[in-house]
Amino acid sequence: MDKSSKTCPKCNIDKLLEEFHKATASKDGRQCWCKECTRQYGKEWDKEHSEQRNADHKRYREAHPENSRAASKRWQKAHPEQCAEQAKLYRERQPTKSRARDKLKYAVKSGRMSRPTICTRCSKIGAIQAHHEDYDKPFEVEWMCKPCHILHHKGRA
Repeated sequence: MDKSSKTCPKCNIDKLLEEFHKATASKDGRQCWCKECTRQYGKEWDKEHSEQRNADHKRYREAHPENSRAASKRWQKAHPEQCAEQAKLYRERQPTKSRARDKLKYAVKSGRMSRPTICTRCSKIGAIQAHHEDYDKPFEVEWMCKPCHILHHKGRA
């Protein structure tokens, strides 16, 4: 075996060094497993530890909300077809919610209802969201700021 290749101990196949990730701490400057075996191991680990991975991701998102929002916006911009499909599926799964939101949105847009600028819970001035207690009554809403709206839903859980 020459210096431009090595054998992966996981799959026992002799491969070019370029097929191994870099590792400055090793003698040859490459990881011991090939890229394919490393990728396969990562997928298996993710399946076996999905709850742990999801908890780790949630902790990161909560600790770095600005990074998470930016990453989400980048993904949405890069995948508009998938976003449209997800929105369509949501509307199909939640027809009552979607209808109530659409009716309220149209009422505000047409001037039949006005969106206040003050939260009914904390009196904060700013962007206000509509909260439906009953989606069968689309115009009966409580107007809340985002923090109050989130707290309201967390309190129900």
